[in-house]
Amino acid sequence: MFKATNGLAATGALLMALSIGMGAFAAHGLENILSTKYLAVFETGVRYQAYGSLGIIFLALAGNAYRKPALLLFWGIAVFSFSLYLLSMNELWGAGLKKLGAITPLGGLMMISAWIWAAYIFKKKNG
Repeated sequence: MFKATNGLAATGALLMALSIGMGAFAAHGLENILSTKYLAVFETGVRYQAYGSLGIIFLALAGNAYRKPALLLFWGIAVFSFSLYLLSMNELWGAGLKKLGAITPLGGLMMISAWIWAAYIFKKKNG
């Protein structure tokens, strides 16, 4: 495995650890603070961060050819999950964070694109 993919695998593992921590925070720290609606929004961010984190690890282990799709997946997680985390805090902070909901789909599109790109590379390499 190349150094670049080692770093990506480590990044995926750290993002996975963070998603577990964020899930615990939601379950124990936000459960009685946020409404059911916003708690579900937060948990959606956690779930997709976990999926994406595993994906980054998988793509990093698959080799250097998958480095760019893994990076796109990373940025998709950053936009999608973290915008949902902030959006859910709108209920507490009331700082007009609902506008962040407009960028959330861009993160989702980045994650979808990363997987399509990875599939293309796999097909190209393996006929």
